[in-house]
Amino acid sequence: KNTVIGYGSLLSEKSAKRTCPDLENFRTVRVQGYARSFNLVDRFAFPSAHYPLPSDKHIGTCAAFSLSDAFMIASAFDVDDAGLQAIKDREYCYDFHEVNFEDLSNGKTGKGIISVGYKDQKDYEGRSPNRIHEQALAPYYQGDIWRDDILPYCSYLRFCLDAAREQGNAIYNSFLTNAFLADKKTTIGEYIKDHPEVLKAPLPPSKPSTGTPNTGDGDQDQSPDPLFHI
Repeated sequence: KNTVIGYGSLLSEKSAKRTCPDLENFRTVRVQGYARSFNLVDRFAFPSAHYPLPSDKHIGTCAAFSLSDAFMIASAFDVDDAGLQAIKDREYCYDFHEVNFEDLSNGKTGKGIISVGYKDQKDYEGRSPNRIHEQALAPYYQGDIWRDDILPYCSYLRFCLDAAREQGNAIYNSFLTNAFLADKKTTIGEYIKDHPEVLKAPLPPSKPSTGTPNTGDGDQDQSPDPLFHI
């Protein structure tokens, strides 16, 4: 079995099961040395009359990044090799790290796989093996996909906050203090204090996830769906 660490929409067991229906042992863990940032341009922010226009900076989705003095309270679940590949297909624009974690229910430790963002656009272009994300964005957006000046895609942020709250205070409070805007300075807790309207953003429509990436091809459902994101 392989353990996957979830820190955004994979805080929702329902979201995780859309990609890995046979997952086991969904639980809460602590991961040292990582935080979250909404610094990746989100494919699913485009286009819809009910969601941001391409000119709007509210287009960011969540990615983990290394931060030595931080710790993240996250979800973890176990999958077979096929399930791990489905997660990697779902998170095709991320890098993957093996990390140590502590199970908060019993103190046991283990190793898991976490999806991690690239440091910036230059790092991404130098190391990423594919350009699927740019292909998916191309009809709606041109430019860097890893940025430090964008804001969270409001509907996706609300989905993450709701998922965190459902898992209990430890994860929810961690999300408020351990997740940052793209600037990696302003916490999500500070952001929603100044912008409480985020908590009332419409939740995106959902659709079945096969674990394969949505590349924006014409034969795929184009409705935004944060359930594809970590």
